[in-house]
Amino acid sequence: MEKIVVTTGSYNPLTIAHVNLLKAAMRLVDADHGYFIITNKSYLRRKMMTSKHPSSFILSEEVRKQCIDTLNGENISFGGIELGNESPSTERTFRKFQKEHKGSDVYFAIGADKLSGFPRWRDIENLLDKINKTDKEVVYLINNLLNVSSFHKIWRMHRENRVQYLNV
Repeated sequence: MEKIVVTTGSYNPLTIAHVNLLKAAMRLVDADHGYFIITNKSYLRRKMMTSKHPSSFILSEEVRKQCIDTLNGENISFGGIELGNESPSTERTFRKFQKEHKGSDVYFAIGADKLSGFPRWRDIENLLDKINKTDKEVVYLINNLLNVSSFHKIWRMHRENRVQYLNV
């Protein structure tokens, strides 16, 4: 059975830290392939314009896809664009991805920058239910500099869902 790791984000731009996160998660579960799923341009535009440091630096979906495509020799690929417009749904996107890769063990990885908001994600309980469909599917919270108290809050909230932490 193929093992796949999926991670979502804006990747505006894709950085070596994003690539290292995905590679670390792939090594951890001995995955055959990793996929980056990018946020859509509507959400990214809203996010960039309403952040603490607004920016008009927005790479198109095509440019972000091309950046990911350069990693193809490393068993890492573009996995699609997150479903939804200005309010994307990681849960719906992950469900669609699982259907497209039926028969595979699909793992989900998130980075430290998503950690503090993770419990407040839209449809988080449904997402965790989808991820934890089998005993082998786990959410991996991957981080270099993690605020330990934040992690413990998430761990307490989701320990029944086997949330795991990997320090890379």
